[in-house]
Amino acid sequence: MIVTMKNTTTKAISQKLETLHVQRGEAAQGRVLTLIISCAQRELEDSLRIANEISGEHPCRVIALVPGGTSVNPKAVLAQDTRDVNPDAAREGVLQGNETDLEAEIRFGADAGASDVIVLFPHGELAQHLDTLVIPLMVADTPVVAWWPTQAPDNPAQDPIGRMAVSRITDAARSSEPLETLEKLTRVATLEDVDLSWTHLTLWRASLASVLDQAQGHKIISAEVTGSPENISVRLMAAWLATVAGAQASIRPQQANEECEGGPVPEGIIRGVKLTMDDGGVYTLSRGISMAKRALQDAGVEVDPSWQSPALHDGAWVTTPTSKAPQMISLPHRSTADCLSEELGRLYPDPLYSRVLRSSFTVIHD
Repeated sequence: MIVTMKNTTTKAISQKLETLHVQRGEAAQGRVLTLIISCAQRELEDSLRIANEISGEHPCRVIALVPGGTSVNPKAVLAQDTRDVNPDAAREGVLQGNETDLEAEIRFGADAGASDVIVLFPHGELAQHLDTLVIPLMVADTPVVAWWPTQAPDNPAQDPIGRMAVSRITDAARSSEPLETLEKLTRVATLEDVDLSWTHLTLWRASLASVLDQAQGHKIISAEVTGSPENISVRLMAAWLATVAGAQASIRPQQANEECEGGPVPEGIIRGVKLTMDDGGVYTLSRGISMAKRALQDAGVEVDPSWQSPALHDGAWVTTPTSKAPQMISLPHRSTADCLSEELGRLYPDPLYSRVLRSSFTVIHD
């Protein structure tokens, strides 16, 4: 269900939301946080789809801000006149007049998952006061999280919405200029900031830690990450290895025809990681079979020509100094929804990310 409100106010939106809760026999309680999404019109539906997907695990109030946008959803139902004639409405953060109209959508049910969804389309001067606009609509006494699905502000911590948030989530990889965006974020990052390119690495880092359990007592002296040097997650992986292991880290550019599980390596993902220890032992974790084969050949193991990458989308190969054959492990590809859900479940600073981010532009490139 989608209800559109033209030329409205935050007071009218709150009243309409409460009415809809009563009509549907639903309680507004149970929302664990307020998620504020700042995006352009073209990104709105995809961003709300992601928020809807994770709402079962994180029921929240979603407030999407789309400055200059308008409601174009064909499923929307126009509410009755919601104009607020109260002369004190300006104190609520809504400046009335043709140049400062506010349009809104309220989404329920299948269009909102387990969340309340409010979409705000501010115009004119009102678009310059987004923080004042959302305050009356936030769930009281719950954390506020800000998410920029693509284009991040130059300084999220100083952004009017970012200043209210306990966690500020960006996704530089989905911006128009990923590396430039990451570099800007590096200069202004605070402990409350995180980028989903880092969250994409959670399973890779956990898998590498598990593999290295077999190397206790030995130190990593070099790390090589195979992937696109232009990909942010590839860069952050190399920076993480350099930071936590104190090792020399490099990026080996992937070849266009190198295979992954079931086909060519998709552009812009981590293809593999090779770790060399102080005793000469080599550990590899890779999406494709060729890196595993090379590691075994270098260790003097006879490679069986029949070893091929199966059509397994969520797997990876592991080799260790004692391997006689590559071993398959589960390493699922992570969606934006997976990563956003992880961050909403944490809501506390990640000091390691801040350290890695600062070194992300100093890793060595082959």
